[in-house]
Amino acid sequence: MLHIRKVCWLFIVLTLLCGIGRSQSSRVAFWNVENFFDTSNDTLTNDDDFTPQGANHWSSARFTLKRDNLYKVIVALGSPMVVGLAEVENDYVLDQLCAATPLRRQGYDFIHFDSPDTRGIDCALLYRKKQFHPFLSQPVSASDSASSYFTRDVLLVGGTTEQGDSLYLMVCHLPSKLGGDLADRHRARIARIIRGVVDTIVTAHPSATVVVMGDFNADPSEEAFRTAFGFEDSDTNLEGLTDLMYTLPEGEGTHNYAGRWSCLDHIMVRRPDSQKEKGLPQVHVYKADFLLKPLPRSNTFRPFRTYSGPNYLGGFSDHLPVYIDLY
Repeated sequence: MLHIRKVCWLFIVLTLLCGIGRSQSSRVAFWNVENFFDTSNDTLTNDDDFTPQGANHWSSARFTLKRDNLYKVIVALGSPMVVGLAEVENDYVLDQLCAATPLRRQGYDFIHFDSPDTRGIDCALLYRKKQFHPFLSQPVSASDSASSYFTRDVLLVGGTTEQGDSLYLMVCHLPSKLGGDLADRHRARIARIIRGVVDTIVTAHPSATVVVMGDFNADPSEEAFRTAFGFEDSDTNLEGLTDLMYTLPEGEGTHNYAGRWSCLDHIMVRRPDSQKEKGLPQVHVYKADFLLKPLPRSNTFRPFRTYSGPNYLGGFSDHLPVYIDLY
């Protein structure tokens, strides 16, 4: 484990020296950080596996390594202006990330609301207080109480950037494919909710930039995804959102299942008319070597995750981060 930590730090130092790690005042990133739990048992959620007595033997030492792994990647990403996160448990883990690591010197704060997800995992937003100034933050319910279906809320945050521009951000984590047809229907329903919120923002604040980012648990090429978000005939839907993942080369991805890369994590952008001449930003998958591990009996790699089934690996996440530079 010590060897892995030394290699990780060396790579980050080299990354900083080469430029990508320099502070990026207009960088927007998203990362599903895979089960960022504290070690306490929350009696209201199904988090028992992530306790010292649970199936994963989730100890303070493992939590601390996870926390430190996350902050190192955020630094290597260039300490973005904002970072959307999925699969965080509560304010405590976010406070640990922002205040108990070197991220505190970069002025990071966070926005988070508890959601009704049964496992207790939520979406959150990290932001650098000198670069982004929130004026609105609220959860948008993605649950369907009529059918007793409860899932992660969508996080909506509005603010102004260092350049004085208005920026609205939506951080999402749609239901997993493990739910089968029911999950498919709920992903489509949540897509309609997201599009409705974007339409409201654009109508009320047409000069704002809108970014929708998250783990959508769907590849951009999937017909159901394209239909739900209105990308059947174009990479831009009726609300003016463009899914930037369509510009990625074939075979690029953020998640690897059974040796196949897929792009479950998306960033969508809507530019106001006043900024159309700037064009759309290029999306990047952050695929640093230290975030990858060889896939056994295969010529490919997969993200270096924290657990593989019940086996503790001590890695980072089962997803890779994605990011854009707005300016």
